[in-house]
Amino acid sequence: MQRFLNFGGKMEQAIQIINLDIQGMTCAGCVNSVEKALGNVDGVDLAEVNFALNRAAVHYNPEIANPSVLESAVEEAGFEAQRLKDTEDAPEPSEQSEQEYLKFRSKMWLALGFSVPLVLLAMGPMLGFSLPNWFAPETEPLRYGLIQLLLTLPVLWAGRDFYTKGISTLLHRTPNMDTLVAMGTAAAVGFSLWNLFGTQLNAEGFYFETAGVIIALILMGKSLEAKSRSRASAAISSLLKLRPKEAVLVHEGKESSISIDLVHPGDVLRVRPGSIVPADGIVVEGSSFVDESMLTGEPLPVEKTVGDHGSSGSEVTGGTLNTNGVLTIRVQRVGGETTLSRIIRLVENAQLAKAPVARLADQVAGVFVPVVLVIAAFTGVGWWLSGASANEILGYTVAVLVIACPCALGLATPIAIMVGTGTGAQHGILFRNAPALEAAHRLDTLILDKTGTLTEGRPKVTQIITVDTKNQKQAQTELLKLASAVEQGSEHPLGRAVVAEAEKQNLELCK
Repeated sequence: MQRFLNFGGKMEQAIQIINLDIQGMTCAGCVNSVEKALGNVDGVDLAEVNFALNRAAVHYNPEIANPSVLESAVEEAGFEAQRLKDTEDAPEPSEQSEQEYLKFRSKMWLALGFSVPLVLLAMGPMLGFSLPNWFAPETEPLRYGLIQLLLTLPVLWAGRDFYTKGISTLLHRTPNMDTLVAMGTAAAVGFSLWNLFGTQLNAEGFYFETAGVIIALILMGKSLEAKSRSRASAAISSLLKLRPKEAVLVHEGKESSISIDLVHPGDVLRVRPGSIVPADGIVVEGSSFVDESMLTGEPLPVEKTVGDHGSSGSEVTGGTLNTNGVLTIRVQRVGGETTLSRIIRLVENAQLAKAPVARLADQVAGVFVPVVLVIAAFTGVGWWLSGASANEILGYTVAVLVIACPCALGLATPIAIMVGTGTGAQHGILFRNAPALEAAHRLDTLILDKTGTLTEGRPKVTQIITVDTKNQKQAQTELLKLASAVEQGSEHPLGRAVVAEAEKQNLELCK
Protein backbone atom coordinates (compact mmCIF):
# COMPACT_ATOMS: atom_id res chain seq x y z
CA MET A 1 0.00 0.00 0.00
CA GLN A 2 1.31 3.46 -0.79
CA ARG A 3 0.34 7.11 -0.94
CA PHE A 4 2.01 10.18 -2.47
CA LEU A 5 2.84 13.53 -0.95
CA ASN A 6 2.44 16.69 -3.01
CA PHE A 7 4.22 19.86 -1.95
CA GLY A 8 4.07 23.00 -4.08
CA GLY A 9 3.03 21.05 -7.18
CA LYS A 10 5.95 18.61 -6.89
CA MET A 11 5.16 14.95 -6.47
CA GLU A 12 7.29 13.49 -3.71
CA GLN A 13 8.30 9.88 -3.10
CA ALA A 14 5.42 7.54 -2.26
CA ILE A 15 4.94 6.78 1.41
CA GLN A 16 4.78 3.01 1.83
CA ILE A 17 2.67 1.31 4.50
CA ILE A 18 3.79 -2.02 5.93
CA ASN A 19 2.08 -4.15 8.56
CA LEU A 20 4.27 -5.98 11.05
CA ASP A 21 3.38 -8.80 13.39
CA ILE A 22 4.82 -7.87 16.81
CA GLN A 23 5.52 -10.62 19.34
CA GLY A 24 6.53 -10.15 22.96
CA MET A 25 4.13 -7.35 23.92
CA THR A 26 2.47 -8.00 27.26
CA CYS A 27 0.95 -4.65 28.26
CA ALA A 28 0.18 -1.16 27.04
CA GLY A 29 3.64 -0.02 28.11
CA CYS A 30 5.08 -2.29 25.41
CA VAL A 31 2.97 -0.48 22.82
CA ASN A 32 4.61 2.81 23.72
CA SER A 33 8.07 1.21 23.57
CA VAL A 34 7.52 -0.29 20.11
CA GLU A 35 6.01 2.92 18.73
CA LYS A 36 8.92 4.93 20.11
CA ALA A 37 11.45 2.50 18.60
CA LEU A 38 9.78 2.64 15.17
CA GLY A 39 9.23 6.40 15.35
CA ASN A 40 12.95 7.00 15.96
CA VAL A 41 13.86 5.36 12.65
CA ASP A 42 14.76 7.91 9.98
CA GLY A 43 12.15 8.02 7.25
CA VAL A 44 9.23 6.80 9.38
CA ASP A 45 6.25 9.12 9.02
CA LEU A 46 3.87 7.34 11.43
CA ALA A 47 3.87 4.15 13.51
CA GLU A 48 0.70 2.77 15.08
CA VAL A 49 0.82 -0.35 17.25
CA ASN A 50 -2.28 -2.28 18.26
CA PHE A 51 -1.85 -4.31 21.45
CA ALA A 52 -5.02 -6.35 20.93
CA LEU A 53 -3.99 -7.49 17.42
CA ASN A 54 -0.22 -7.63 18.11
CA ARG A 55 0.31 -5.64 14.94
CA ALA A 56 1.98 -2.44 13.83
CA ALA A 57 1.16 -0.26 10.82
CA VAL A 58 4.23 1.75 9.78
CA HIS A 59 4.16 4.60 7.22
CA TYR A 60 7.69 5.15 5.88
CA ASN A 61 9.67 6.65 3.02
CA PRO A 62 11.33 3.75 1.13
CA GLU A 63 14.19 6.00 0.00
CA ILE A 64 15.28 6.45 3.61
CA ALA A 65 13.98 3.42 5.53
CA ASN A 66 13.23 -0.18 4.61
CA PRO A 67 11.42 -3.11 6.27
CA SER A 68 14.67 -4.70 7.49
CA VAL A 69 15.60 -1.54 9.38
CA LEU A 70 12.13 -1.42 10.92
CA GLU A 71 12.37 -5.04 12.07
CA SER A 72 15.82 -4.39 13.56
CA ALA A 73 14.50 -1.36 15.47
CA VAL A 74 11.76 -3.48 17.04
CA GLU A 75 14.21 -6.25 17.94
CA GLU A 76 16.60 -3.76 19.54
CA ALA A 77 13.71 -2.66 21.76
CA GLY A 78 13.37 -6.25 23.03
CA PHE A 79 10.51 -7.51 20.83
CA GLU A 80 10.13 -9.62 17.70
CA ALA A 81 8.84 -8.28 14.38
CA GLN A 82 7.80 -10.14 11.27
CA ARG A 83 6.33 -8.86 8.03
CA LEU A 84 2.72 -9.84 7.44
CA LYS A 85 2.19 -11.60 4.15
CA ASP A 86 -0.84 -10.81 2.05
CA THR A 87 -1.58 -14.43 1.28
CA GLU A 88 -4.71 -16.43 1.73
CA ASP A 89 -3.00 -19.26 3.60
CA ALA A 90 -1.95 -16.95 6.42
CA PRO A 91 -3.43 -17.85 9.82
CA GLU A 92 -6.68 -16.10 10.58
CA PRO A 93 -6.57 -13.53 13.41
CA SER A 94 -9.02 -15.48 15.56
CA GLU A 95 -7.03 -18.67 14.96
CA GLN A 96 -3.83 -17.00 16.17
CA SER A 97 -5.64 -15.61 19.23
CA GLU A 98 -7.17 -19.02 19.94
CA GLN A 99 -3.72 -20.64 19.88
CA GLU A 100 -2.45 -17.97 22.24
CA TYR A 101 -5.44 -18.56 24.52
CA LEU A 102 -4.82 -22.31 24.65
CA LYS A 103 -1.16 -21.68 25.50
CA PHE A 104 -2.01 -19.34 28.38
CA ARG A 105 -4.78 -21.64 29.59
CA SER A 106 -2.45 -24.62 29.91
CA LYS A 107 0.06 -22.49 31.84
CA MET A 108 -2.74 -21.12 34.02
CA TRP A 109 -3.98 -24.57 35.02
CA LEU A 110 -0.42 -25.69 35.78
CA ALA A 111 0.09 -22.65 38.00
CA LEU A 112 -3.30 -23.02 39.72
CA GLY A 113 -2.78 -26.74 40.25
CA PHE A 114 0.30 -26.08 42.42
CA SER A 115 -0.71 -22.68 43.83
CA VAL A 116 -3.88 -23.95 45.54
CA PRO A 117 -2.10 -26.56 47.72
CA LEU A 118 0.71 -24.05 48.27
CA VAL A 119 -1.75 -21.49 49.66
CA LEU A 120 -3.49 -24.11 51.80
CA LEU A 121 -0.12 -25.19 53.18
CA ALA A 122 1.08 -21.65 53.90
CA MET A 123 -2.22 -20.27 55.21
CA GLY A 124 -3.36 -23.43 57.02
CA PRO A 125 -2.59 -22.23 60.55
CA MET A 126 -4.32 -18.89 59.84
CA LEU A 127 -7.40 -20.70 58.51
CA GLY A 128 -7.75 -22.63 61.74
CA PHE A 129 -6.58 -26.13 60.86
CA SER A 130 -3.34 -27.73 61.98
CA LEU A 131 -0.80 -29.47 59.76
CA PRO A 132 0.68 -32.94 60.43
CA ASN A 133 3.64 -32.88 62.76
CA TRP A 134 6.04 -34.32 60.18
CA PHE A 135 5.95 -31.07 58.18
CA ALA A 136 4.33 -28.54 60.54
CA PRO A 137 6.22 -25.20 60.76
CA GLU A 138 6.44 -25.45 64.55
CA THR A 139 8.12 -28.90 64.55
CA GLU A 140 9.70 -29.28 61.11
CA PRO A 141 10.25 -25.78 59.67
CA LEU A 142 12.91 -26.98 57.20
CA ARG A 143 10.67 -29.68 55.75
CA TYR A 144 7.77 -27.21 55.76
CA GLY A 145 9.82 -24.74 53.69
CA LEU A 146 11.17 -27.37 51.29
CA ILE A 147 7.65 -28.60 50.49
CA GLN A 148 6.59 -25.01 49.73
CA LEU A 149 9.66 -24.56 47.53
CA LEU A 150 8.89 -27.75 45.57
CA LEU A 151 5.29 -26.56 45.02
CA THR A 152 6.56 -23.15 43.90
CA LEU A 153 9.00 -24.40 41.25
CA PRO A 154 6.30 -25.61 38.75
CA VAL A 155 4.49 -22.27 39.16
CA LEU A 156 7.70 -20.40 38.39
CA TRP A 157 8.16 -22.60 35.34
CA ALA A 158 4.63 -21.79 34.14
CA GLY A 159 5.41 -18.07 34.50
CA ARG A 160 8.96 -18.24 33.13
CA ASP A 161 8.08 -15.83 30.30
CA PHE A 162 7.58 -13.08 32.88
CA TYR A 163 11.22 -13.34 33.86
CA THR A 164 12.74 -13.68 30.39
CA LYS A 165 10.71 -10.81 28.95
CA GLY A 166 10.84 -8.73 32.13
CA ILE A 167 14.61 -8.88 32.36
CA SER A 168 15.00 -8.26 28.62
CA THR A 169 12.83 -5.13 28.67
CA LEU A 170 14.62 -3.88 31.77
CA LEU A 171 17.99 -4.26 30.04
CA HIS A 172 16.60 -2.38 27.04
CA ARG A 173 15.40 0.35 29.44
CA THR A 174 11.78 -0.25 28.46
CA PRO A 175 10.31 -1.84 31.62
CA ASN A 176 6.77 -3.18 31.31
CA MET A 177 4.25 -5.22 33.25
CA ASP A 178 6.47 -8.32 33.06
CA THR A 179 9.18 -6.33 34.81
CA LEU A 180 6.83 -5.57 37.69
CA VAL A 181 5.71 -9.19 38.02
CA ALA A 182 9.26 -10.54 37.69
CA MET A 183 10.70 -8.16 40.28
CA GLY A 184 7.83 -8.65 42.75
CA THR A 185 7.77 -12.45 42.61
CA ALA A 186 11.59 -12.71 42.49
CA ALA A 187 11.79 -10.57 45.64
CA ALA A 188 9.24 -12.81 47.39
CA VAL A 189 11.01 -16.03 46.38
CA GLY A 190 14.47 -14.63 47.10
CA PHE A 191 13.48 -13.44 50.57
CA SER A 192 11.87 -16.84 51.26
CA LEU A 193 15.03 -18.67 50.19
CA TRP A 194 17.07 -16.43 52.48
CA ASN A 195 14.84 -17.36 55.42
CA LEU A 196 15.02 -21.04 54.44
CA PHE A 197 18.74 -21.46 53.75
CA GLY A 198 20.21 -18.35 55.39
CA THR A 199 21.99 -17.95 58.67
CA GLN A 200 18.79 -18.47 60.66
CA LEU A 201 15.80 -20.61 59.63
CA ASN A 202 12.64 -18.47 59.91
CA ALA A 203 9.37 -20.12 58.86
CA GLU A 204 7.47 -16.85 59.33
CA GLY A 205 9.55 -15.33 56.52
CA PHE A 206 8.32 -17.71 53.80
CA TYR A 207 6.51 -15.88 50.98
CA PHE A 208 6.45 -18.66 48.39
CA GLU A 209 2.65 -18.58 48.20
CA THR A 210 2.76 -14.87 47.37
CA ALA A 211 4.80 -15.51 44.24
CA GLY A 212 2.65 -18.53 43.30
CA VAL A 213 -0.66 -16.70 43.62
CA ILE A 214 0.59 -13.64 41.74
CA ILE A 215 1.79 -15.70 38.78
CA ALA A 216 -1.38 -17.83 38.71
CA LEU A 217 -3.67 -14.79 38.77
CA ILE A 218 -1.67 -12.92 36.12
CA LEU A 219 -1.79 -16.00 33.86
CA MET A 220 -5.53 -16.18 34.42
CA GLY A 221 -5.81 -12.56 33.31
CA LYS A 222 -3.66 -13.30 30.26
CA SER A 223 -5.98 -16.18 29.34
CA LEU A 224 -9.04 -13.93 29.53
CA GLU A 225 -7.28 -11.27 27.42
CA ALA A 226 -6.41 -13.84 24.74
CA LYS A 227 -10.00 -15.12 24.73
CA SER A 228 -11.29 -11.57 24.30
CA ARG A 229 -8.93 -11.01 21.37
CA SER A 230 -10.08 -14.28 19.79
CA ARG A 231 -13.73 -13.23 19.95
CA ALA A 232 -13.04 -9.67 18.85
CA SER A 233 -11.14 -10.76 15.72
CA ALA A 234 -13.91 -13.15 14.63
CA ALA A 235 -15.26 -10.50 12.22
CA ILE A 236 -12.16 -10.60 10.01
CA SER A 237 -12.20 -14.40 10.17
CA SER A 238 -15.83 -14.47 8.99
CA LEU A 239 -14.85 -12.29 6.03
CA LEU A 240 -11.86 -14.52 5.27
CA LYS A 241 -14.16 -17.55 5.20
CA LEU A 242 -15.93 -16.00 2.20
CA ARG A 243 -12.80 -16.79 0.20
CA PRO A 244 -13.13 -20.21 -1.46
CA LYS A 245 -10.13 -22.51 -1.19
CA GLU A 246 -10.44 -23.88 -4.74
CA ALA A 247 -11.71 -22.84 -8.16
CA VAL A 248 -12.81 -24.74 -11.29
CA LEU A 249 -10.47 -23.83 -14.17
CA VAL A 250 -11.68 -24.23 -17.76
CA HIS A 251 -8.88 -24.89 -20.25
CA GLU A 252 -9.47 -26.11 -23.83
CA GLY A 253 -12.98 -27.19 -22.88
CA LYS A 254 -11.85 -29.31 -19.92
CA GLU A 255 -12.49 -28.55 -16.26
CA SER A 256 -9.98 -29.02 -13.46
CA SER A 257 -10.05 -28.06 -9.78
CA ILE A 258 -7.10 -25.87 -8.70
CA SER A 259 -6.09 -23.99 -5.57
CA ILE A 260 -7.28 -20.41 -5.44
CA ASP A 261 -3.63 -19.36 -5.01
CA LEU A 262 -2.91 -20.58 -8.55
CA VAL A 263 -5.61 -18.44 -10.19
CA HIS A 264 -4.30 -15.51 -12.26
CA PRO A 265 -5.92 -12.68 -14.20
CA GLY A 266 -7.12 -13.94 -17.59
CA ASP A 267 -7.98 -17.44 -16.36
CA VAL A 268 -11.44 -18.74 -17.25
CA LEU A 269 -13.35 -20.23 -14.32
CA ARG A 270 -16.68 -22.01 -14.02
CA VAL A 271 -19.01 -21.19 -11.13
CA ARG A 272 -21.83 -23.64 -10.45
CA PRO A 273 -25.10 -22.91 -8.59
CA GLY A 274 -24.61 -22.56 -4.85
CA SER A 275 -20.88 -21.87 -5.23
CA ILE A 276 -18.94 -18.82 -4.11
CA VAL A 277 -17.48 -16.68 -6.90
CA PRO A 278 -13.71 -17.24 -6.43
CA ALA A 279 -12.39 -13.93 -7.84
CA ASP A 280 -13.42 -10.65 -9.44
CA GLY A 281 -14.17 -11.02 -13.15
CA ILE A 282 -16.63 -10.67 -16.02
CA VAL A 283 -19.17 -13.17 -17.35
CA VAL A 284 -18.21 -14.72 -20.70
CA GLU A 285 -20.79 -17.50 -20.80
CA GLY A 286 -24.07 -18.37 -19.10
CA SER A 287 -26.48 -16.38 -16.98
CA SER A 288 -27.50 -16.51 -13.35
CA PHE A 289 -28.59 -14.48 -10.36
CA VAL A 290 -25.81 -13.64 -7.89
CA ASP A 291 -26.42 -12.80 -4.24
CA GLU A 292 -24.35 -9.65 -3.57
CA SER A 293 -25.88 -8.84 -0.17
CA MET A 294 -22.47 -9.13 1.53
CA LEU A 295 -21.26 -6.30 -0.70
CA THR A 296 -24.25 -4.02 -1.34
CA GLY A 297 -26.80 -4.95 1.30
CA GLU A 298 -29.39 -5.64 -1.42
CA PRO A 299 -31.51 -8.65 -0.36
CA LEU A 300 -32.41 -9.70 -3.91
CA PRO A 301 -29.88 -11.37 -6.23
CA VAL A 302 -28.66 -9.46 -9.26
CA GLU A 303 -28.84 -10.95 -12.74
CA LYS A 304 -25.48 -11.60 -14.41
CA THR A 305 -25.35 -12.26 -18.15
CA VAL A 306 -23.05 -12.23 -21.16
CA GLY A 307 -22.65 -8.88 -22.89
CA ASP A 308 -24.67 -8.18 -26.06
CA HIS A 309 -23.12 -7.34 -29.43
CA GLY A 310 -19.52 -7.52 -28.33
CA SER A 311 -19.99 -5.58 -25.11
CA SER A 312 -18.42 -6.82 -21.91
CA GLY A 313 -20.40 -9.17 -19.75
CA SER A 314 -21.63 -8.42 -16.26
CA GLU A 315 -19.03 -7.98 -13.57
CA VAL A 316 -18.99 -10.44 -10.67
CA THR A 317 -17.27 -9.99 -7.32
CA GLY A 318 -15.29 -12.61 -5.45
CA GLY A 319 -17.02 -13.79 -2.28
CA THR A 320 -20.56 -13.36 -3.66
CA LEU A 321 -22.91 -16.35 -4.05
CA ASN A 322 -24.05 -17.76 -7.38
CA THR A 323 -27.65 -18.87 -6.83
CA ASN A 324 -29.23 -20.75 -9.72
CA GLY A 325 -27.34 -20.80 -13.04
CA VAL A 326 -23.93 -21.83 -14.31
CA LEU A 327 -21.50 -18.97 -15.01
CA THR A 328 -18.22 -18.94 -16.86
CA ILE A 329 -16.12 -15.93 -15.91
CA ARG A 330 -12.81 -14.42 -16.99
CA VAL A 331 -10.73 -13.38 -13.97
CA GLN A 332 -9.74 -9.72 -13.71
CA ARG A 333 -8.42 -9.36 -10.14
CA VAL A 334 -7.04 -11.90 -7.67
CA GLY A 335 -5.46 -11.97 -4.21
CA GLY A 336 -5.11 -8.64 -2.48
CA GLU A 337 -6.57 -6.71 -5.44
CA THR A 338 -10.08 -8.20 -5.18
CA THR A 339 -12.96 -6.23 -3.75
CA LEU A 340 -13.31 -8.67 -0.83
CA SER A 341 -9.61 -8.32 0.03
CA ARG A 342 -9.93 -4.54 0.01
CA ILE A 343 -12.92 -4.78 2.37
CA ILE A 344 -10.92 -7.05 4.70
CA ARG A 345 -7.98 -4.63 4.53
CA LEU A 346 -10.30 -1.73 5.34
CA VAL A 347 -11.59 -3.53 8.44
CA GLU A 348 -8.04 -4.48 9.50
CA ASN A 349 -6.80 -0.92 9.04
CA ALA A 350 -9.74 0.40 11.05
CA GLN A 351 -8.85 -2.01 13.86
CA LEU A 352 -5.17 -1.13 13.64
CA ALA A 353 -5.82 2.62 13.67
CA LYS A 354 -5.97 4.34 17.01
CA ALA A 355 -8.75 6.51 18.28
CA PRO A 356 -7.66 9.65 20.18
CA VAL A 357 -8.70 8.07 23.47
CA ALA A 358 -6.49 5.03 22.71
CA ARG A 359 -3.48 7.27 22.11
CA LEU A 360 -4.06 8.91 25.48
CA ALA A 361 -4.28 5.52 27.21
CA ASP A 362 -1.03 4.34 25.61
CA GLN A 363 0.78 7.54 26.59
CA VAL A 364 -0.30 7.10 30.21
CA ALA A 365 0.66 3.41 30.20
CA GLY A 366 4.05 4.23 28.68
CA VAL A 367 5.17 6.17 31.76
CA PHE A 368 3.16 4.11 34.22
CA VAL A 369 5.67 1.29 34.76
CA PRO A 370 8.72 3.50 35.43
CA VAL A 371 6.64 5.57 37.84
CA VAL A 372 5.53 2.40 39.67
CA LEU A 373 9.15 1.25 39.99
CA VAL A 374 10.09 4.57 41.53
CA ILE A 375 7.13 4.47 43.93
CA ALA A 376 8.02 0.90 44.96
CA ALA A 377 11.60 2.00 45.67
CA PHE A 378 10.41 4.95 47.77
CA THR A 379 8.01 2.61 49.60
CA GLY A 380 10.79 0.23 50.55
CA VAL A 381 13.16 3.02 51.61
CA GLY A 382 10.42 4.78 53.56
CA TRP A 383 9.50 1.71 55.60
CA TRP A 384 13.18 0.93 56.14
CA LEU A 385 13.78 4.42 57.52
CA SER A 386 10.75 4.03 59.78
CA GLY A 387 12.34 0.97 61.38
CA ALA A 388 9.97 -1.64 59.95
CA SER A 389 11.00 -5.29 59.81
CA ALA A 390 12.31 -6.88 56.63
CA ASN A 391 9.05 -8.84 56.26
CA GLU A 392 6.98 -5.66 56.33
CA ILE A 393 9.29 -3.86 53.90
CA LEU A 394 9.11 -6.76 51.45
CA GLY A 395 5.35 -7.07 51.77
CA TYR A 396 4.64 -3.41 51.06
CA THR A 397 7.17 -3.16 48.23
CA VAL A 398 5.93 -6.30 46.47
CA ALA A 399 2.33 -5.11 46.86
CA VAL A 400 3.11 -1.85 45.05
CA LEU A 401 4.85 -3.73 42.22
CA VAL A 402 2.20 -6.33 41.47
CA ILE A 403 -1.06 -4.42 41.91
CA ALA A 404 -0.06 -1.60 39.55
CA CYS A 405 -0.12 -3.54 36.27
CA PRO A 406 -1.61 -1.32 33.54
CA CYS A 407 -2.82 -4.12 31.25
CA ALA A 408 -6.51 -3.21 31.43
CA LEU A 409 -5.66 0.42 30.67
CA GLY A 410 -4.12 -0.43 27.32
CA LEU A 411 -6.36 -3.37 26.39
CA ALA A 412 -9.86 -1.99 26.99
CA THR A 413 -9.85 0.59 24.18
CA PRO A 414 -8.30 -1.62 21.44
CA ILE A 415 -10.72 -4.44 22.30
CA ALA A 416 -13.66 -2.00 22.13
CA ILE A 417 -12.51 -0.76 18.71
CA MET A 418 -12.06 -4.33 17.45
CA VAL A 419 -15.52 -5.35 18.62
CA GLY A 420 -17.12 -2.19 17.21
CA THR A 421 -15.53 -2.36 13.76
CA GLY A 422 -15.90 -6.15 13.64
CA THR A 423 -19.58 -6.16 14.55
CA GLY A 424 -20.17 -3.38 12.03
CA ALA A 425 -18.46 -5.40 9.29
CA GLN A 426 -20.64 -8.42 10.06
CA HIS A 427 -23.71 -6.23 9.55
CA GLY A 428 -22.43 -4.54 6.41
CA ILE A 429 -21.23 -1.33 8.09
CA LEU A 430 -17.61 -0.42 7.36
CA PHE A 431 -15.74 2.20 9.39
CA ARG A 432 -12.93 3.87 7.49
CA ASN A 433 -10.90 4.44 10.67
CA ALA A 434 -11.09 4.38 14.45
CA PRO A 435 -11.69 8.15 14.90
CA ALA A 436 -14.85 7.75 12.78
CA LEU A 437 -16.06 5.05 15.16
CA GLU A 438 -15.31 7.22 18.19
CA ALA A 439 -17.17 10.17 16.63
CA ALA A 440 -20.26 8.04 15.94
CA HIS A 441 -21.65 8.66 19.43
CA ARG A 442 -22.15 12.32 18.52
CA LEU A 443 -24.45 11.54 15.57
CA ASP A 444 -27.97 12.91 15.87
CA THR A 445 -29.16 12.35 12.27
CA LEU A 446 -28.59 9.26 10.12
CA ILE A 447 -29.52 9.24 6.41
CA LEU A 448 -29.91 5.86 4.70
CA ASP A 449 -30.62 5.14 1.04
CA LYS A 450 -30.10 1.45 0.46
CA THR A 451 -32.81 -1.21 0.28
CA GLY A 452 -32.05 -3.80 2.94
CA THR A 453 -30.30 -1.37 5.26
CA LEU A 454 -33.28 -1.12 7.59
CA THR A 455 -34.80 -4.49 6.73
CA GLU A 456 -33.82 -8.03 7.63
CA GLY A 457 -32.06 -8.34 4.29
CA ARG A 458 -34.12 -11.31 3.10
CA PRO A 459 -37.60 -11.48 1.52
CA LYS A 460 -40.52 -13.33 3.07
CA VAL A 461 -44.13 -14.04 2.15
CA THR A 462 -46.49 -11.45 3.65
CA GLN A 463 -49.72 -12.12 1.72
CA ILE A 464 -51.21 -14.75 -0.61
CA ILE A 465 -53.88 -13.53 -3.04
CA THR A 466 -56.07 -16.04 -4.95
CA VAL A 467 -58.89 -15.73 -7.50
CA ASP A 468 -61.12 -18.05 -5.50
CA THR A 469 -62.72 -15.83 -2.85
CA LYS A 470 -65.26 -18.38 -1.56
CA ASN A 471 -62.78 -20.97 -0.31
CA GLN A 472 -59.94 -18.49 0.11
CA LYS A 473 -58.16 -20.22 3.00
CA GLN A 474 -58.12 -23.59 1.23
CA ALA A 475 -57.08 -21.98 -2.05
CA GLN A 476 -54.22 -20.12 -0.38
CA THR A 477 -52.98 -23.30 1.25
CA GLU A 478 -53.15 -25.23 -2.01
CA LEU A 479 -51.39 -22.47 -3.92
CA LEU A 480 -48.62 -22.29 -1.32
CA LYS A 481 -48.14 -26.06 -1.45
CA LEU A 482 -47.81 -26.04 -5.24
CA ALA A 483 -45.50 -23.02 -5.28
CA SER A 484 -43.25 -24.45 -2.55
CA ALA A 485 -43.07 -27.78 -4.36
CA VAL A 486 -41.72 -25.99 -7.43
CA GLU A 487 -39.27 -23.84 -5.47
CA GLN A 488 -37.98 -26.32 -2.87
CA GLY A 489 -34.84 -27.03 -4.89
CA SER A 490 -34.17 -23.40 -5.72
CA GLU A 491 -31.36 -21.26 -4.34
CA HIS A 492 -33.15 -18.01 -5.26
CA PRO A 493 -34.12 -15.93 -2.20
CA LEU A 494 -37.72 -15.54 -3.44
CA GLY A 495 -37.98 -19.30 -3.86
CA ARG A 496 -36.50 -19.89 -0.40
CA ALA A 497 -39.02 -17.39 1.02
CA VAL A 498 -41.91 -19.39 -0.44
CA VAL A 499 -40.53 -22.66 0.97
CA ALA A 500 -39.91 -21.04 4.38
CA GLU A 501 -43.54 -19.88 4.54
CA ALA A 502 -44.77 -23.39 3.73
CA GLU A 503 -42.57 -24.85 6.47
CA LYS A 504 -43.82 -22.18 8.86
CA GLN A 505 -47.40 -23.33 8.22
CA ASN A 506 -46.31 -27.00 8.61
CA LEU A 507 -47.42 -27.87 5.08
CA GLU A 508 -46.33 -31.17 3.56
CA LEU A 509 -44.31 -30.34 0.47
CA CYS A 510 -45.05 -32.23 -2.71
CA LYS A 511 -42.20 -34.32 -4.07
